[in-house]
Amino acid sequence: FVEYDEKYAKAFQYAFGNTVLMKALAPAEQLVGKIRFVTMEGDLAESSGLLSGGSASEKINALKLKAELDECDKRLKNAEAAHKAVLQELDELHEKVAAGRKAHAQAELKLKAIEIEARAVEEEEKRNAEKQSNVSAFLTKVRKEVKELEKQCVQGDEERSELIKKLSELNIFSLEQKEKIDFEKEKNYGVAVKEKEKHLSDLRIKLSELQNHLAALQTQYDVYEKQFKSLESQRQTAEKEDADARKTIAEADAFIKKSTSDIREKQAELKTISGALKELYDKQEALEKEIAKLGNGKGKTEFEREKFEHEYNQFNVNKVRVETNLANAKAEYAQYEKIEVPNASKLSPVDKPELAAKAKQAEEQLNALGAVNLRAVEEYGQRAADFAVQKQRVKQLFDEREAVIGMINEIEGKKINTFMQTFNFVNENFKRLFSQVFHGTGSLYLENKENPFEGGLTIEAKLEGKEVKYLELMSGGEKSLVALMFIFAIQSHNPSSIYILDEADAALDHENSRKLAQLLKQLSAESQFLVVSHNQNVYRDADTLVGVAMTKEGSKLVEVKLNE
Repeated sequence: FVEYDEKYAKAFQYAFGNTVLMKALAPAEQLVGKIRFVTMEGDLAESSGLLSGGSASEKINALKLKAELDECDKRLKNAEAAHKAVLQELDELHEKVAAGRKAHAQAELKLKAIEIEARAVEEEEKRNAEKQSNVSAFLTKVRKEVKELEKQCVQGDEERSELIKKLSELNIFSLEQKEKIDFEKEKNYGVAVKEKEKHLSDLRIKLSELQNHLAALQTQYDVYEKQFKSLESQRQTAEKEDADARKTIAEADAFIKKSTSDIREKQAELKTISGALKELYDKQEALEKEIAKLGNGKGKTEFEREKFEHEYNQFNVNKVRVETNLANAKAEYAQYEKIEVPNASKLSPVDKPELAAKAKQAEEQLNALGAVNLRAVEEYGQRAADFAVQKQRVKQLFDEREAVIGMINEIEGKKINTFMQTFNFVNENFKRLFSQVFHGTGSLYLENKENPFEGGLTIEAKLEGKEVKYLELMSGGEKSLVALMFIFAIQSHNPSSIYILDEADAALDHENSRKLAQLLKQLSAESQFLVVSHNQNVYRDADTLVGVAMTKEGSKLVEVKLNE
Protein backbone atom coordinates (compact mmCIF):
# COMPACT_ATOMS: atom_id res chain seq x y z
CA PHE A 1 0.00 0.00 0.00
CA VAL A 2 1.01 3.62 -0.54
CA GLU A 3 0.94 5.97 2.42
CA TYR A 4 0.09 9.62 1.82
CA ASP A 5 -1.32 12.72 3.50
CA GLU A 6 -5.09 13.00 3.34
CA LYS A 7 -4.98 16.49 1.90
CA TYR A 8 -3.31 14.98 -1.21
CA ALA A 9 -5.84 12.16 -1.47
CA LYS A 10 -7.31 13.33 -4.78
CA ALA A 11 -3.90 13.65 -6.34
CA PHE A 12 -2.88 10.16 -5.21
CA GLN A 13 -6.24 8.75 -6.32
CA TYR A 14 -5.68 10.33 -9.73
CA ALA A 15 -2.13 9.01 -9.90
CA PHE A 16 -2.74 5.51 -8.51
CA GLY A 17 -6.41 4.96 -9.33
CA ASN A 18 -7.05 1.85 -11.45
CA THR A 19 -3.34 1.09 -11.26
CA VAL A 20 -1.74 -2.24 -10.37
CA LEU A 21 1.61 -2.22 -8.52
CA MET A 22 4.19 -4.68 -9.87
CA LYS A 23 7.70 -5.51 -8.61
CA ALA A 24 9.49 -5.27 -11.94
CA LEU A 25 8.73 -4.71 -15.59
CA ALA A 26 9.84 -8.11 -16.83
CA PRO A 27 7.07 -10.16 -15.10
CA ALA A 28 4.45 -7.61 -16.22
CA GLU A 29 5.34 -7.48 -19.93
CA GLN A 30 2.41 -9.75 -20.77
CA LEU A 31 0.02 -7.20 -19.21
CA VAL A 32 1.25 -4.28 -21.36
CA GLY A 33 -1.66 -2.87 -23.37
CA LYS A 34 -4.28 -4.58 -21.19
CA ILE A 35 -4.27 -2.75 -17.81
CA ARG A 36 -2.54 0.27 -16.23
CA PHE A 37 0.27 -0.74 -13.87
CA VAL A 38 3.38 0.68 -12.22
CA THR A 39 6.52 -1.14 -11.12
CA MET A 40 8.72 -0.69 -8.05
CA GLU A 41 11.41 0.62 -10.45
CA GLY A 42 9.15 3.49 -11.47
CA ASP A 43 8.04 2.18 -14.86
CA LEU A 44 4.47 3.26 -15.73
CA ALA A 45 2.51 1.33 -18.35
CA GLU A 46 -0.74 2.82 -19.63
CA SER A 47 -3.64 0.65 -20.77
CA SER A 48 -2.96 2.01 -24.27
CA GLY A 49 0.48 0.35 -24.20
CA LEU A 50 2.48 3.57 -23.70
CA LEU A 51 5.47 3.00 -21.40
CA SER A 52 7.06 5.89 -19.42
CA GLY A 53 9.08 6.64 -16.30
CA GLY A 54 11.74 4.49 -14.68
CA SER A 55 14.43 3.26 -17.01
CA ALA A 56 12.55 4.76 -20.00
CA SER A 57 12.86 8.27 -18.55
CA GLU A 58 16.60 7.86 -18.36
CA LYS A 59 16.69 7.40 -22.12
CA ILE A 60 14.90 10.65 -22.85
CA ASN A 61 16.29 13.99 -21.82
CA ALA A 62 16.03 17.58 -22.96
CA LEU A 63 19.51 17.75 -24.47
CA LYS A 64 18.86 14.72 -26.60
CA LEU A 65 15.54 16.16 -27.70
CA LYS A 66 17.20 19.46 -28.58
CA ALA A 67 19.85 17.61 -30.58
CA GLU A 68 17.12 15.73 -32.39
CA LEU A 69 15.29 19.00 -33.09
CA ASP A 70 18.53 20.51 -34.39
CA GLU A 71 18.93 17.44 -36.58
CA CYS A 72 15.40 18.01 -37.85
CA ASP A 73 16.24 21.64 -38.61
CA LYS A 74 19.37 20.52 -40.40
CA ARG A 75 17.37 18.04 -42.46
CA LEU A 76 14.83 20.73 -43.25
CA LYS A 77 17.61 23.04 -44.43
CA ASN A 78 19.02 20.22 -46.52
CA ALA A 79 15.56 19.64 -47.95
CA GLU A 80 15.28 23.35 -48.79
CA ALA A 81 18.70 23.26 -50.43
CA ALA A 82 17.66 20.16 -52.35
CA HIS A 83 14.48 22.02 -53.34
CA LYS A 84 16.53 24.93 -54.70
CA ALA A 85 18.83 22.51 -56.51
CA VAL A 86 15.83 20.76 -58.05
CA LEU A 87 14.40 24.12 -59.15
CA GLN A 88 17.74 25.04 -60.69
CA GLU A 89 17.93 21.69 -62.47
CA LEU A 90 14.38 22.19 -63.71
CA ASP A 91 15.36 25.61 -65.11
CA GLU A 92 18.38 24.03 -66.78
CA LEU A 93 16.16 21.31 -68.19
CA HIS A 94 13.75 23.93 -69.52
CA GLU A 95 16.66 25.71 -71.19
CA LYS A 96 17.91 22.42 -72.63
CA VAL A 97 14.43 21.55 -73.91
CA ALA A 98 14.19 24.99 -75.53
CA ALA A 99 17.65 24.50 -77.02
CA GLY A 100 16.56 21.08 -78.27
CA ARG A 101 13.50 22.60 -79.92
CA LYS A 102 15.65 25.28 -81.54
CA ALA A 103 18.09 22.61 -82.67
CA HIS A 104 15.16 20.64 -84.05
CA ALA A 105 13.90 23.72 -85.91
CA GLN A 106 17.36 24.32 -87.29
CA ALA A 107 17.48 20.69 -88.40
CA GLU A 108 14.20 21.14 -90.28
CA LEU A 109 15.53 24.28 -91.95
CA LYS A 110 18.65 22.46 -92.98
CA LEU A 111 16.57 19.58 -94.32
CA LYS A 112 14.65 22.01 -96.50
CA ALA A 113 17.88 23.52 -97.71
CA ILE A 114 19.17 20.02 -98.55
CA GLU A 115 16.28 19.45 -100.92
CA ILE A 116 17.46 22.35 -103.09
CA GLU A 117 21.21 22.34 -102.63
CA ALA A 118 21.81 19.09 -104.48
CA ARG A 119 25.47 19.87 -105.09
CA ALA A 120 26.13 19.79 -101.33
CA VAL A 121 24.25 16.54 -100.71
CA GLU A 122 27.06 14.65 -99.01
CA GLU A 123 27.92 17.52 -96.66
CA GLU A 124 24.27 18.01 -95.75
CA GLU A 125 23.88 14.28 -95.08
CA LYS A 126 26.79 14.49 -92.69
CA ARG A 127 25.29 17.54 -90.97
CA ASN A 128 21.94 15.81 -90.65
CA ALA A 129 23.63 12.75 -89.17
CA GLU A 130 25.47 14.95 -86.67
CA LYS A 131 22.26 16.82 -85.87
CA GLN A 132 20.41 13.54 -85.39
CA SER A 133 23.11 12.24 -83.05
CA ASN A 134 22.98 15.53 -81.11
CA VAL A 135 19.20 15.21 -80.72
CA SER A 136 19.57 11.58 -79.63
CA ALA A 137 22.30 12.56 -77.17
CA PHE A 138 20.11 15.36 -75.85
CA LEU A 139 17.15 13.02 -75.38
CA THR A 140 19.41 10.53 -73.64
CA LYS A 141 20.62 13.29 -71.35
CA VAL A 142 17.02 14.40 -70.66
CA ARG A 143 16.02 10.83 -69.84
CA LYS A 144 19.01 10.55 -67.53
CA GLU A 145 18.09 13.81 -65.79
CA VAL A 146 14.46 12.69 -65.49
CA LYS A 147 15.64 9.46 -63.88
CA GLU A 148 17.81 11.53 -61.55
CA LEU A 149 14.78 13.64 -60.64
CA GLU A 150 12.78 10.49 -60.05
CA LYS A 151 15.55 9.26 -57.81
CA GLN A 152 15.54 12.60 -55.97
CA CYS A 153 11.77 12.38 -55.61
CA VAL A 154 12.15 8.90 -54.16
CA GLN A 155 14.78 10.28 -51.79
CA GLY A 156 12.34 13.10 -50.94
CA ASP A 157 9.69 10.48 -50.20
CA GLU A 158 12.14 8.65 -47.97
CA GLU A 159 13.04 11.88 -46.15
CA ARG A 160 9.35 12.66 -45.80
CA SER A 161 8.77 9.20 -44.35
CA GLU A 162 11.66 9.76 -41.96
CA LEU A 163 10.19 13.13 -40.93
CA ILE A 164 6.80 11.54 -40.37
CA LYS A 165 8.46 8.81 -38.33
CA LYS A 166 10.34 11.46 -36.37
CA LEU A 167 7.10 13.34 -35.75
CA SER A 168 5.54 10.13 -34.51
CA GLU A 169 8.43 9.66 -32.13
CA LEU A 170 8.03 13.27 -31.01
CA ASN A 171 4.32 12.67 -30.40
CA ILE A 172 5.16 9.60 -28.36
CA PHE A 173 7.80 11.58 -26.52
CA SER A 174 5.28 14.36 -25.91
CA LEU A 175 2.81 11.90 -24.41
CA GLU A 176 5.53 10.41 -22.28
CA GLN A 177 6.55 13.87 -21.13
CA LYS A 178 2.96 14.71 -20.38
CA GLU A 179 2.56 11.56 -18.31
CA LYS A 180 5.84 12.24 -16.60
CA ILE A 181 4.98 15.84 -15.93
CA ASP A 182 1.55 14.87 -14.59
CA PHE A 183 3.21 12.34 -12.35
CA GLU A 184 5.77 14.86 -11.13
CA LYS A 185 3.09 17.51 -10.58
CA GLU A 186 1.12 15.13 -8.47
CA LYS A 187 4.24 14.03 -6.63
CA ASN A 188 6.27 17.17 -6.08
CA TYR A 189 4.15 20.22 -7.01
CA GLY A 190 7.41 22.10 -7.24
CA VAL A 191 9.34 24.35 -9.52
CA ALA A 192 10.62 21.38 -11.46
CA VAL A 193 7.03 20.61 -12.53
CA LYS A 194 6.57 24.11 -13.85
CA GLU A 195 9.84 23.89 -15.72
CA LYS A 196 8.74 20.60 -17.21
CA GLU A 197 5.42 22.16 -18.19
CA LYS A 198 7.21 25.07 -19.81
CA HIS A 199 9.57 22.72 -21.58
CA LEU A 200 6.63 20.62 -22.72
CA SER A 201 4.91 23.74 -24.00
CA ASP A 202 8.03 24.63 -25.93
CA LEU A 203 8.13 21.15 -27.31
CA ARG A 204 4.50 21.43 -28.38
CA ILE A 205 5.25 24.74 -30.10
CA LYS A 206 8.26 23.20 -31.76
CA LEU A 207 6.16 20.22 -32.76
CA SER A 208 3.56 22.54 -34.24
CA GLU A 209 6.26 24.36 -36.16
CA LEU A 210 7.63 21.06 -37.40
CA GLN A 211 4.15 20.00 -38.46
CA ASN A 212 3.67 23.30 -40.30
CA HIS A 213 7.06 22.92 -41.91
CA LEU A 214 6.19 19.36 -42.83
CA ALA A 215 2.98 20.63 -44.43
CA ALA A 216 5.04 23.18 -46.36
CA LEU A 217 7.39 20.43 -47.45
CA GLN A 218 4.39 18.37 -48.49
CA THR A 219 3.14 21.33 -50.55
CA GLN A 220 6.57 21.73 -52.12
CA TYR A 221 6.63 18.02 -52.80
CA ASP A 222 3.26 18.31 -54.54
CA VAL A 223 4.65 21.19 -56.60
CA TYR A 224 7.71 19.13 -57.46
CA GLU A 225 5.48 16.25 -58.43
CA LYS A 226 3.43 18.50 -60.73
CA GLN A 227 6.62 19.91 -62.22
CA PHE A 228 7.91 16.39 -62.69
CA LYS A 229 4.69 15.39 -64.45
CA SER A 230 4.96 18.50 -66.63
CA LEU A 231 8.58 17.66 -67.39
CA GLU A 232 7.58 14.09 -68.18
CA SER A 233 4.92 15.43 -70.56
CA GLN A 234 7.54 17.66 -72.17
CA ARG A 235 9.84 14.66 -72.47
CA GLN A 236 7.11 12.68 -74.20
CA THR A 237 6.45 15.64 -76.49
CA ALA A 238 10.17 15.86 -77.22
CA GLU A 239 10.24 12.14 -78.01
CA LYS A 240 7.29 12.59 -80.34
CA GLU A 241 8.97 15.56 -82.00
CA ASP A 242 12.14 13.49 -82.26
CA ALA A 243 10.17 10.69 -83.92
CA ASP A 244 8.64 13.21 -86.33
CA ALA A 245 12.10 14.64 -86.98
CA ARG A 246 13.47 11.14 -87.63
CA LYS A 247 10.60 10.53 -90.04
CA THR A 248 11.26 13.84 -91.78
CA ILE A 249 14.98 13.04 -91.92
CA ALA A 250 14.21 9.60 -93.36
CA GLU A 251 11.99 11.18 -96.02
CA ALA A 252 14.70 13.75 -96.70
CA ASP A 253 17.30 10.97 -96.96
CA ALA A 254 15.09 9.15 -99.48
CA PHE A 255 14.63 12.36 -101.45
CA ILE A 256 18.37 13.03 -101.26
CA LYS A 257 19.15 9.54 -102.54
CA LYS A 258 16.66 9.99 -105.39
CA SER A 259 18.10 13.45 -106.14
CA THR A 260 21.62 12.03 -106.01
CA SER A 261 20.60 9.27 -108.42
CA ASP A 262 18.97 11.82 -110.76
CA ILE A 263 22.04 14.04 -110.56
CA ARG A 264 24.30 11.12 -111.37
CA GLU A 265 22.09 10.20 -114.32
CA LYS A 266 22.13 13.81 -115.54
CA GLN A 267 25.89 13.96 -115.02
CA ALA A 268 26.29 10.72 -116.98
CA GLU A 269 24.02 12.09 -119.72
CA LEU A 270 25.94 15.37 -119.72
CA LYS A 271 29.19 13.42 -119.83
CA THR A 272 27.88 11.42 -122.79
CA ILE A 273 26.79 14.59 -124.60
CA SER A 274 30.09 16.27 -123.78
CA GLY A 275 31.93 13.19 -125.06
CA ALA A 276 29.86 13.17 -128.25
CA LEU A 277 30.43 16.89 -128.72
CA LYS A 278 34.14 16.42 -128.10
CA GLU A 279 34.17 13.61 -130.63
CA LEU A 280 32.47 15.93 -133.12
CA TYR A 281 35.02 18.66 -132.44
CA ASP A 282 37.82 16.11 -132.73
CA LYS A 283 36.30 14.78 -135.93
CA GLN A 284 35.94 18.32 -137.24
CA GLU A 285 39.56 19.03 -136.39
CA ALA A 286 40.64 15.76 -138.00
CA LEU A 287 38.55 16.57 -141.07
CA GLU A 288 40.04 20.03 -141.27
CA LYS A 289 43.51 18.51 -141.02
CA GLU A 290 42.56 15.91 -143.64
CA ILE A 291 41.11 18.66 -145.83
CA ALA A 292 44.29 20.66 -145.43
CA LYS A 293 46.31 17.56 -146.20
CA LEU A 294 44.09 16.77 -149.15
CA GLY A 295 44.34 20.38 -150.18
CA ASN A 296 48.08 20.02 -150.28
CA GLY A 297 47.67 16.71 -152.11
CA LYS A 298 45.11 18.29 -154.36
CA GLY A 299 47.53 21.08 -155.21
CA LYS A 300 50.20 18.55 -155.96
CA THR A 301 47.75 16.46 -157.96
CA GLU A 302 46.53 19.56 -159.78
CA PHE A 303 50.12 20.43 -160.55
CA GLU A 304 50.78 16.92 -161.82
CA ARG A 305 47.48 16.96 -163.70
CA GLU A 306 48.30 20.29 -165.29
CA LYS A 307 51.76 18.99 -166.11
CA PHE A 308 50.22 15.85 -167.54
CA GLU A 309 47.66 17.90 -169.47
CA HIS A 310 50.46 20.09 -170.74
CA GLU A 311 52.42 17.02 -171.80
CA TYR A 312 49.26 15.53 -173.26
CA ASN A 313 48.48 18.71 -175.15
CA GLN A 314 52.07 18.83 -176.31
CA PHE A 315 51.71 15.21 -177.35
CA ASN A 316 48.51 16.06 -179.23
CA VAL A 317 50.25 19.00 -180.86
CA ASN A 318 53.15 16.81 -181.83
CA LYS A 319 50.71 14.15 -182.95
CA VAL A 320 48.82 16.62 -185.08
CA ARG A 321 52.06 17.98 -186.41
CA VAL A 322 53.32 14.48 -187.19
CA GLU A 323 50.00 13.59 -188.74
CA THR A 324 50.14 16.80 -190.73
CA ASN A 325 53.69 16.11 -191.78
CA LEU A 326 52.70 12.54 -192.53
CA ALA A 327 49.77 13.74 -194.58
CA ASN A 328 52.00 16.21 -196.37
CA ALA A 329 54.55 13.47 -196.91
CA LYS A 330 51.87 11.16 -198.20
CA ALA A 331 50.55 13.88 -200.44
CA GLU A 332 54.02 14.64 -201.60
CA TYR A 333 54.71 10.94 -201.97
CA ALA A 334 51.54 10.63 -204.00
CA GLN A 335 52.96 13.18 -206.36
CA TYR A 336 55.97 11.00 -206.87
CA GLU A 337 54.19 7.67 -206.62
CA LYS A 338 53.78 7.29 -210.41
CA ILE A 339 57.21 8.53 -211.12
CA GLU A 340 59.79 5.96 -211.90
CA VAL A 341 62.91 6.32 -209.98
CA PRO A 342 65.71 5.87 -212.37
CA ASN A 343 68.76 4.01 -211.47
CA ALA A 344 71.45 6.05 -209.92
CA SER A 345 73.59 5.23 -212.86
CA LYS A 346 70.97 6.79 -215.04
CA LEU A 347 70.62 10.00 -212.98
CA SER A 348 72.17 13.01 -214.31
CA PRO A 349 74.66 14.95 -212.27
CA VAL A 350 72.07 17.73 -211.97
CA ASP A 351 69.40 15.53 -210.25
CA LYS A 352 71.61 14.08 -207.50
CA PRO A 353 72.15 17.24 -205.45
CA GLU A 354 68.47 18.06 -205.53
CA LEU A 355 67.48 14.62 -204.29
CA ALA A 356 70.11 14.70 -201.58
CA ALA A 357 68.72 18.00 -200.33
CA LYS A 358 65.19 16.62 -200.23
CA ALA A 359 66.35 13.51 -198.39
CA LYS A 360 68.14 15.62 -195.80
CA GLN A 361 65.04 17.75 -195.38
CA ALA A 362 62.85 14.70 -194.86
CA GLU A 363 65.31 13.31 -192.29
CA GLU A 364 65.27 16.59 -190.39
CA GLN A 365 61.48 16.59 -190.35
CA LEU A 366 61.49 13.03 -189.03
CA ASN A 367 63.98 13.88 -186.27
CA ALA A 368 61.89 16.90 -185.34
CA LEU A 369 58.99 14.59 -184.49
CA GLY A 370 61.08 13.09 -181.67
CA ALA A 371 60.83 9.68 -180.04
CA VAL A 372 57.34 8.19 -179.83
CA ASN A 373 56.14 7.45 -176.16
CA LEU A 374 54.23 4.22 -176.52
CA ARG A 375 53.03 4.29 -172.78
CA ALA A 376 51.54 7.78 -172.99
CA VAL A 377 48.01 6.55 -173.59
CA GLU A 378 48.19 4.01 -170.72
CA GLU A 379 49.62 6.57 -168.25
CA TYR A 380 46.98 9.09 -169.26
CA GLY A 381 44.17 6.62 -168.44
CA GLN A 382 45.72 5.76 -165.04
CA ARG A 383 46.25 9.42 -164.13
CA ALA A 384 42.69 10.26 -165.17
CA ALA A 385 41.28 7.46 -162.92
CA ASP A 386 43.38 8.63 -159.92
CA PHE A 387 42.23 12.17 -160.51
CA ALA A 388 38.56 11.07 -160.50
CA VAL A 389 39.02 9.17 -157.19
CA GLN A 390 40.76 12.14 -155.53
CA LYS A 391 38.08 14.48 -156.80
CA GLN A 392 35.33 12.23 -155.34
CA ARG A 393 37.12 12.03 -151.98
CA VAL A 394 37.58 15.80 -151.84
CA LYS A 395 33.87 16.22 -152.54
CA GLN A 396 33.00 13.77 -149.73
CA LEU A 397 35.27 15.61 -147.28
CA PHE A 398 33.70 18.92 -148.20
CA ASP A 399 30.22 17.44 -147.63
CA GLU A 400 31.24 16.07 -144.19
CA ARG A 401 32.81 19.39 -143.31
CA GLU A 402 29.61 21.21 -144.22
CA ALA A 403 27.59 18.72 -142.08
CA VAL A 404 29.86 19.21 -139.04
CA ILE A 405 29.80 22.99 -139.46
CA GLY A 406 26.00 22.83 -139.75
CA MET A 407 25.75 20.81 -136.50
CA ILE A 408 28.07 23.22 -134.70
CA ASN A 409 26.06 26.17 -135.96
CA GLU A 410 22.87 24.45 -134.79
CA ILE A 411 24.34 23.88 -131.30
CA GLU A 412 25.57 27.48 -131.17
CA GLY A 413 22.11 28.63 -132.24
CA LYS A 414 20.47 26.60 -129.49
CA LYS A 415 22.96 28.00 -126.96
CA ILE A 416 22.20 31.56 -128.01
CA ASN A 417 18.45 30.87 -128.09
CA THR A 418 18.50 29.30 -124.60
CA PHE A 419 20.66 32.12 -123.27
CA MET A 420 18.38 34.80 -124.74
CA GLN A 421 15.26 33.12 -123.33
CA THR A 422 16.84 32.99 -119.86
CA PHE A 423 18.19 36.53 -120.24
CA ASN A 424 14.78 37.91 -121.21
CA PHE A 425 13.15 36.11 -118.25
CA VAL A 426 15.78 37.41 -115.81
CA ASN A 427 15.53 40.90 -117.34
CA GLU A 428 11.75 41.00 -116.83
CA ASN A 429 12.14 39.95 -113.17
CA PHE A 430 14.89 42.53 -112.70
CA LYS A 431 12.62 45.25 -114.12
CA ARG A 432 9.85 44.17 -111.75
CA LEU A 433 12.11 44.15 -108.67
CA PHE A 434 13.68 47.48 -109.66
CA SER A 435 10.28 49.17 -110.00
CA GLN A 436 9.27 47.81 -106.57
CA VAL A 437 12.31 49.33 -104.85
CA PHE A 438 13.02 52.51 -106.84
CA HIS A 439 10.76 55.07 -108.47
CA GLY A 440 11.85 54.50 -112.04
CA THR A 441 12.87 51.79 -114.48
CA GLY A 442 15.91 49.56 -114.67
CA SER A 443 16.95 46.85 -117.10
CA LEU A 444 19.82 44.61 -118.16
CA TYR A 445 21.71 45.60 -121.31
CA LEU A 446 23.81 43.37 -123.59
CA GLU A 447 26.86 44.97 -125.14
CA ASN A 448 26.70 42.67 -128.20
CA LYS A 449 23.14 41.63 -128.96
CA GLU A 450 24.06 39.82 -132.18
CA ASN A 451 26.57 37.55 -130.43
CA PRO A 452 26.05 37.87 -126.65
CA PHE A 453 28.92 35.48 -125.82
CA GLU A 454 31.45 37.91 -127.30
CA GLY A 455 30.30 40.89 -125.23
CA GLY A 456 29.55 41.81 -121.65
CA LEU A 457 26.46 42.82 -119.70
CA THR A 458 25.68 46.04 -117.87
CA ILE A 459 22.77 47.58 -115.99
CA GLU A 460 21.08 50.82 -116.92
CA ALA A 461 18.65 52.71 -114.71
CA LYS A 462 16.45 55.75 -115.11
CA LEU A 463 14.98 57.22 -111.97
CA GLU A 464 12.13 59.70 -112.01
CA GLY A 465 13.37 63.17 -112.90
CA LYS A 466 16.90 61.94 -113.64
CA GLU A 467 18.87 60.94 -116.70
CA VAL A 468 19.74 57.38 -117.68
CA LYS A 469 22.86 56.16 -115.93
CA TYR A 470 24.75 52.89 -115.91
CA LEU A 471 26.07 50.74 -113.07
CA GLU A 472 29.51 52.38 -113.20
CA LEU A 473 28.01 55.77 -112.29
CA MET A 474 25.94 54.57 -109.30
CA SER A 475 26.88 55.03 -105.64
CA GLY A 476 28.24 52.20 -103.51
CA GLY A 477 24.93 51.60 -101.72
CA GLU A 478 22.99 51.65 -104.99
CA LYS A 479 25.46 49.20 -106.53
CA SER A 480 25.06 46.80 -103.58
CA LEU A 481 21.26 47.00 -103.69
CA VAL A 482 21.13 46.62 -107.49
CA ALA A 483 23.54 43.65 -107.26
CA LEU A 484 21.19 41.95 -104.75
CA MET A 485 18.23 42.58 -107.06
CA PHE A 486 20.23 41.10 -109.95
CA ILE A 487 20.99 37.97 -107.87
CA PHE A 488 17.33 37.60 -106.88
CA ALA A 489 16.30 38.08 -110.53
CA ILE A 490 18.63 35.23 -111.53
CA GLN A 491 17.37 33.04 -108.68
CA SER A 492 13.77 33.66 -109.78
CA HIS A 493 14.44 31.47 -112.85
CA ASN A 494 14.87 28.52 -110.50
CA PRO A 495 13.82 29.82 -107.05
CA SER A 496 14.98 28.30 -103.77
CA SER A 497 12.81 27.73 -100.71
CA ILE A 498 15.29 29.43 -98.36
CA TYR A 499 17.98 32.10 -98.63
CA ILE A 500 20.64 33.10 -96.07
CA LEU A 501 22.04 36.65 -96.10
CA ASP A 502 25.05 37.39 -93.88
CA GLU A 503 25.23 41.16 -93.28
CA ALA A 504 24.26 41.93 -96.86
CA ASP A 505 23.24 45.41 -95.67
CA ALA A 506 26.70 46.32 -94.31
CA ALA A 507 27.43 48.82 -97.11
CA LEU A 508 23.92 50.33 -97.20
CA ASP A 509 22.85 53.64 -95.73
CA HIS A 510 19.58 54.31 -93.91
CA GLU A 511 17.44 54.76 -97.03
CA ASN A 512 18.88 51.82 -98.96
CA SER A 513 18.59 49.60 -95.85
CA ARG A 514 14.90 50.47 -95.68
CA LYS A 515 14.53 49.59 -99.37
CA LEU A 516 16.32 46.26 -98.82
CA ALA A 517 13.97 45.42 -95.93
CA GLN A 518 11.01 46.28 -98.17
CA LEU A 519 12.38 44.04 -100.94
CA LEU A 520 12.97 41.09 -98.57
CA LYS A 521 9.46 41.51 -97.12
CA GLN A 522 7.95 41.21 -100.60
CA LEU A 523 10.13 38.24 -101.59
CA SER A 524 9.38 36.42 -98.30
CA ALA A 525 5.88 35.68 -99.61
CA GLU A 526 7.41 32.95 -101.81
CA SER A 527 10.66 32.03 -100.02
CA GLN A 528 12.07 32.05 -96.49
CA PHE A 529 14.93 34.38 -95.58
CA LEU A 530 17.45 34.01 -92.74
CA VAL A 531 19.17 37.39 -92.37
CA VAL A 532 22.17 38.15 -90.15
CA SER A 533 22.10 41.89 -89.50
CA HIS A 534 22.95 44.64 -87.00
CA ASN A 535 20.75 47.16 -88.80
CA GLN A 536 17.51 48.06 -87.06
CA ASN A 537 15.96 49.17 -90.35
CA VAL A 538 16.31 45.61 -91.61
CA TYR A 539 15.38 43.42 -88.63
CA ARG A 540 12.46 45.49 -87.35
CA ASP A 541 10.30 44.14 -90.22
CA ALA A 542 11.24 40.50 -89.48
CA ASP A 543 8.60 37.93 -88.57
CA THR A 544 10.86 36.26 -85.98
CA LEU A 545 13.86 37.81 -84.25
CA VAL A 546 16.60 35.81 -82.49
CA GLY A 547 19.45 37.56 -80.67
CA VAL A 548 22.93 36.15 -80.14
CA ALA A 549 24.68 37.10 -76.90
CA MET A 550 28.36 36.45 -76.16
CA THR A 551 29.03 34.85 -72.76
CA LYS A 552 32.01 33.21 -71.10
CA GLU A 553 30.67 29.82 -72.13
CA GLY A 554 30.26 30.95 -75.76
CA SER A 555 27.44 32.25 -77.92
CA LYS A 556 23.94 32.08 -76.45
CA LEU A 557 20.67 32.43 -78.37
CA VAL A 558 18.12 34.84 -76.93
CA GLU A 559 14.60 35.05 -78.31
CA VAL A 560 13.51 38.68 -78.67
CA LYS A 561 9.89 39.84 -78.79
CA LEU A 562 9.38 42.30 -81.63
CA ASN A 563 6.72 44.29 -79.74
CA GLU A 564 9.30 45.14 -77.06
